Amino acid sequence: MNYTYINPEGYKQVFAVSLLADKAIIAAYLSNNIKNVYIPDYIEDKPVTAVNYGCFFSRDEIEHITFPKFLQEIGESAFGQCRNLQELIIPDSVSVIRQYAFMDCKSLRKVIMPKNLETIERSLFSFAAFPENAQIVLPENLKTIREHAFYSTWLPSLVIPDSVTAIERGAFMYGPQPVTKLPYDKAWFRDFPYGETVRDKNGRTGIVSETISLDSLCCTAEISFGSDTVKAFYPFVTDEFSFTDDENNQRNQRILEHIPKVRDIYEKWLLCGGNL
Repeated sequence: MNYTYINPEGYKQVFAVSLLADKAIIAAYLSNNIKNVYIPDYIEDKPVTAVNYGCFFSRDEIEHITFPKFLQEIGESAFGQCRNLQELIIPDSVSVIRQYAFMDCKSLRKVIMPKNLETIERSLFSFAAFPENAQIVLPENLKTIREHAFYSTWLPSLVIPDSVTAIERGAFMYGPQPVTKLPYDKAWFRDFPYGETVRDKNGRTGIVSETISLDSLCCTAEISFGSDTVKAFYPFVTDEFSFTDDENNQRNQRILEHIPKVRDIYEKWLLCGGNL
């Protein structure tokens, strides 16, 4: 159903909503040209507890969001590409924020995350491009920061709560230097396939010990086979190398099948002797 809400500034906002027995879920935002958006606390006497997938995606007109006080979940890509959104003050009732929720929000200056959040999901803030003086406050109960969470955000530094025990590969690639008690791991600043196990055509197994980006998909991978290190082009175009993990091999094959330019980049890489 559609629900019309007159916000505190007198503007009419229209939402598509799902009403359940004891709660309301925002499924879509149907209004336009409103800078300050207010999500109501209640819809037909039911507390608003979730904002669904892509609900406010790519709404460049939005500068401020006021969240409902009973909110529990923010869906995948819910506010992705809201490029003029300036701050996020998320209520402590929220315990789940899905991946990509604030991806490419390039105007964020202040982010206060909810105290009950335990995981910063994959690519949550990637491409956000925070300014140097941005205020980013992570919750004291945070445990995990997933892959690419702060990818290409260009923050100079970020204070990581002592509660964090796991930071995944690429979490801070082209992003902040983390201020943390955890021992430094260069994997935080590397992308796939760094750290993956590879097998060569002779049956040797090795580890991808370094990656040097060529573009958003391709890289030169340095593979360590004990004391021997060799260079390889990734994605693997020939049968000289493969992953020991089947899912990684399937991923490799999908890239080759659907992105023809990879083979062109590979040919240039070969002509340059692997030093493209």
